[in-house]
Amino acid sequence: MPEWLDETAPGRLRSWGSGVSIRQAILDQAIDALTRGGESALRVHDVARSVGCSVSALYVHFGSREGLAEAALVERFRRLNDDYGHTLTEALHRAKSVTAVRRALSAHVAELCAPEHAPVHLARAEVVAAARTRPAVRRALVDVESQHHSALRDALVGARQRQLVRSDLDPDAVATLLRSSSMAHALALSDGSPAGIPWIVVLTKVLESAVLA
Repeated sequence: MPEWLDETAPGRLRSWGSGVSIRQAILDQAIDALTRGGESALRVHDVARSVGCSVSALYVHFGSREGLAEAALVERFRRLNDDYGHTLTEALHRAKSVTAVRRALSAHVAELCAPEHAPVHLARAEVVAAARTRPAVRRALVDVESQHHSALRDALVGARQRQLVRSDLDPDAVATLLRSSSMAHALALSDGSPAGIPWIVVLTKVLESAVLA
């Protein structure tokens, strides 16, 4: 395991004001830099200055600038994923009727295609692209996606057991469709294609056809 993935390694849990560890403070600043200007904006001296620590202290926690960049990319991806998709999973767990499932799917598509979510989809795509030449980051992103995929799949299995969705529903296939729709949206946005109503109508019909009897 790379050192930057091991949050329990010796020396990594010292407090840094208000209970925040030095490692977490450094990571937060690195993510802010990535968000503002991409990897070119990530400068170890600037991060250390913002946190109030030395560059050598930063290297104790992340080993190098590359170690810091990789850790920040993974954590950024994790946070972006946490901001997306939970509403549908929770709604499916709560659903007690086919109508409730239909509403949950419609709400998910509306959230996916909302203009304010466009930066989230594009940011996720940027992290995936940055992971292409970084095997450890790529494996970490797969782990993050797998956790969310499993949660959504389990919610779909529960809905099938309650006879709220198609009896022949393939929960893994539908979970993959739902998770990948975010990346597809990012690709559409990246080439200047409008999202809006056409996306909402088509994706809603596809999901309802796949999920509802």
